Amino acid sequence: MNLFSVLDQQTLIPTTQTANDGKSASELALEEAEQEKVDFLNLLLTQLSNQNPLDPMDTDEWTAQLTRYSILEQGIETNSQLSITNDLLKTNATTSSFSYIGKEVEIPTNINAVQDGSATWMYVVEGNASDVKLTVTDDAGARIAEVDGSISKGVQTFEFDAAQFGIDDGTPLYLSINATDGDDAKLNSETTIAVNVDGVWSDGSDQYLTAGEISFRTGDVLKIIDQQTADASATTQTTN
Repeated sequence: MNLFSVLDQQTLIPTTQTANDGKSASELALEEAEQEKVDFLNLLLTQLSNQNPLDPMDTDEWTAQLTRYSILEQGIETNSQLSITNDLLKTNATTSSFSYIGKEVEIPTNINAVQDGSATWMYVVEGNASDVKLTVTDDAGARIAEVDGSISKGVQTFEFDAAQFGIDDGTPLYLSINATDGDDAKLNSETTIAVNVDGVWSDGSDQYLTAGEISFRTGDVLKIIDQQTADASATTQTTN
């Protein structure tokens, strides 16, 4: 099986991390320092070319300029070393990502993947809900099922039985929540998913974990789920 054909089928979950165009902090700092070096040299050359031959730059001032340039050079070298260290950390991060394989993790998203015939979401509704509707759709937006959700406070778990709908393992599914209070005012909600990590891949700048046909960044993992604790503490709904 071709690796890239498999990755082409992946649905990449939007990250909750701040984007920086794929550049690390050390790389951004190095670019800024290099630009400062160019600006400094241009300014120094301008000063030299425009100085009065009869009244040249003071020796102390010239020494101070060279000292500042030396400090700038040292800063650039330090950032170069930080960039090398960052590359080593990326390699280590890729290696450590393999430790997630086989573990169940929680991710902040409403996009899930069918695993072992089901898909599991956790959700919290803000305020006092009088009606909660849970709607499961496919990646084309077609509605698969709609069920009543729990109006109880706190974290609720919804386990969708995808097998009864003939949905294959790995298939991405989406959960939307429509919650209202006693005055029919819409209430906000937050959704996370529980998935078993079954793979790891990297695009050179980020490390990704896979669960079925969805991929997500290692930095978006909220926690590794202790299943015994989860079973004891959460209220679970299932589709039958």
